[in-house]
Amino acid sequence: MPDVWIPAQMQRITGAPDRVQVAGATVRQVINNLERLHPGIKELLYDAELDDITPGLAVIVDGDVSQLGLLEQVREDSEMHFLPAIGGGRDGDPAEPAGSSVRVGPLRLAMRCICGTARGNGSEGGRKCPG
Repeated sequence: MPDVWIPAQMQRITGAPDRVQVAGATVRQVINNLERLHPGIKELLYDAELDDITPGLAVIVDGDVSQLGLLEQVREDSEMHFLPAIGGGRDGDPAEPAGSSVRVGPLRLAMRCICGTARGNGSEGGRKCPG
C-alpha cells in the first residue's frame, strides 16, 4: 500500500499519525480510504465544489508534483505527500505582488487569505483582503 505523509497541521486536526499506509490506485481512492481511517481529513484535502484537490495544496507522488490531481495513478510502493502552501518569499516575478505565490519545486502555489481572496493589496485588480 502507498505510504502517505500527513502534514503536521492536519495531524493535529484529525489525530492522524505523520505517515500511514492506505490502499488506493489513484489519489482520489487514497483520499477516500484516508477518510475511512481518519474521519475529517477528506475535507482538508478535497474540495467537493471543484471536485479537485483543495486549492493551495500540492500532491507529490514519488517525488513528482502531480499534474493530474485526483486522477494521478498511485502504485503499491508509492510515497505520497500533501504539501500545503507556505507563506513568505517571492520567486522574483515583478508582475506579481509580493507574497502572492510561492514556488515549490516546479509548482507555483497561489497564496490565499483564509477569506478566499488572493493575497496582495488589491492594486492588481483583484479584491483586497478585508482581514
